Amino acid sequence: MVCSLLGAIMKKTKNTIKLVAVLTLSLLTLIIFSRSYPNMDLKSILLRFQWPYLFVAAMSFVFYLLSETFAFSYLLKVNGHKIPVGRIFGYTLHDYFFSTITPGGSGGQPGQFYAMQRDRIPPAHCLTTLFTFNAVYHIAMLFIAVWAMTMGATQMVAKIPAMKMLTVYGIGAQILFVALLTALLLTEDLVPKGIFLFFHGIRRIPLLKKFACTQEKLQQQCEEYQVSSAFIKSNPIVFLKTFIYILPMLLFFYAIPYCLYRGLGYHHLGLWQMIAIQSVAVVALESVPLPGSVGVGELSLTAVYALIIPLPEAFVLMFLTRALHLYFGLLLSAIGVLTMKEKPILREGKSLKKLDKNKIGIVRKAEFVQ
Repeated sequence: MVCSLLGAIMKKTKNTIKLVAVLTLSLLTLIIFSRSYPNMDLKSILLRFQWPYLFVAAMSFVFYLLSETFAFSYLLKVNGHKIPVGRIFGYTLHDYFFSTITPGGSGGQPGQFYAMQRDRIPPAHCLTTLFTFNAVYHIAMLFIAVWAMTMGATQMVAKIPAMKMLTVYGIGAQILFVALLTALLLTEDLVPKGIFLFFHGIRRIPLLKKFACTQEKLQQQCEEYQVSSAFIKSNPIVFLKTFIYILPMLLFFYAIPYCLYRGLGYHHLGLWQMIAIQSVAVVALESVPLPGSVGVGELSLTAVYALIIPLPEAFVLMFLTRALHLYFGLLLSAIGVLTMKEKPILREGKSLKKLDKNKIGIVRKAEFVQ
């Protein structure tokens, strides 16, 4: 049932419509916003832009995607699967694509889950991998946000009233995500209980009774989830190593505007200062319930950049940053999603069923190879 629902999400026509809608909305926002300032000589700014910096910014974006890929490669290996890095890069592109075209990035993890399921990775291992990655991801975001506060970046961004409210909202959302994902990951019975309550409920609905026949398979997957979850819980080093992958991933992402800022000919702010400012802006905007934060993202980033450079250059900096995050990122990830075909996993690595079941309190060991 889960796979069929996620399969519906992946329908090409629906995704194409969402992609076109996000891009159209963003372009309309840029056109309307640029016409609000007719005195801006955007052409001359673009002509004097040092374009090699755009290539450096694009490479920073690629390194951001690769860092996420290596983080997932490590976590899947922890769960017993050695999968080619190129294949895992496809999972990363699924995450980016569906995060961008859905409100608040809510579709990223279902998109990745679907891609992993098509490759026959057990659902329990998909869940523990995704829960671990996302819990550490939000912890890393908060870690950098706290550091940005010591750099004075938070106070600077908070000078904009709307951004002050969005920053408070964003930090609250990050804390909530961390609490929820940590509970799902470390409380071994929470996910299984939720699954069984769900299927117990649908037995009473005539039209949905047929979906309850998979309970035996769910029992097996729940036990596998408990084994995998218990292993992660008993090995906190997994969180630390994942953090080591995710921290540079976020830094690469936050460094993109700095490269473009240098391309505009400015250098009075250093790399770390710009990273701190961008980190606060991302925390504020990431959880906005709009696909790609379209509209709000363009206006907010321009306002933030206008704190450090003149408005015309701030608009160009926002446009080029969004061009990489949204247009280039969406194009690259859309190609990955559309061209990635179903391919069962090729190799199995170290199996977690070697764990001592008595130590982790699981009734029986899971069969890790389907």
